[in-house]
Amino acid sequence: MEKNTVEIRDLSVAYGKKEALSHLNLTVRPGLFGLLGRNGAGKTTLMRTLAGLLTPSGGKAVVCGVPLQMRAQIRQMTGYLPQDFNVYPSMRVEEALDYLGVLSGLPRRVRKERIPALLRRVNLEEQAGARVRALSGGMRRRLGIAQALLHDPRVLIVDEPTAGLDPEERIRFRNLLGEVASDRVVLLSTHIVGDIEAVCENLAVLERGRLLYSGPVEGLAEQAQGQVYQVSVSRAQLEALKEQFSVTAALQEGRGFVARVLADRPPLPTAAPCMPGLEDGYLSLLAREKRGGGGR
Repeated sequence: MEKNTVEIRDLSVAYGKKEALSHLNLTVRPGLFGLLGRNGAGKTTLMRTLAGLLTPSGGKAVVCGVPLQMRAQIRQMTGYLPQDFNVYPSMRVEEALDYLGVLSGLPRRVRKERIPALLRRVNLEEQAGARVRALSGGMRRRLGIAQALLHDPRVLIVDEPTAGLDPEERIRFRNLLGEVASDRVVLLSTHIVGDIEAVCENLAVLERGRLLYSGPVEGLAEQAQGQVYQVSVSRAQLEALKEQFSVTAALQEGRGFVARVLADRPPLPTAAPCMPGLEDGYLSLLAREKRGGGGR
């Protein structure tokens, strides 16, 4: 088993009688790996389990050669940014990081060197003396990355990091994750397809705790091969299409619309096939799962 990977085998996690993860098998190698799924798909449960915060009900996982049962070691080698990150709002940014460093057992000399370097890396150097509560949403997420990297983890786990951010801050945050992933495993959980498409080479798709797909990003797009059409329609035709098929986009053109439709057959005689994108593949996979066809 490789020492710099996360290996998940037959992993299950239950909350009482409800199974949140079901017999999951997945390998995550160094770089930026995307975890895509709707809210409630099991993404956060998987991330909290890999961070040593939840106990599996079955199966196993090994993080960089260390089994999940060795929780102290797992927490030393993983950095975790939860979706609802909010730490010490009355403290100053530098002070909050220093206190978190103390809690992590970092020596004063290490904290003194590492904290300014991290603030520069996440572009918060000018906010070092600001109160945490005064930071914008994007700044707080960047502070969250700084705290997750404080103990120099081999694995970084980030849960819905761009939720609620404006487009400019989302791009800045994705670029930061790409830089961080150059020398470690970064597991990025999101329900935003664009975030995965922008920065990840490989991903997994979860739905109701089950793995539907794992592999290259372009492989997910291929799930919708031969199922994507473009057609010019009137407003009335567009509404009729929405009742029968999945319309993934509709751009107004003159008095009508150019619609992008996901369907097993041409939705109208005038429809032309087009190349599928990542979102098309994702939606096709979810539709097939809903019909009982499963994923791959």
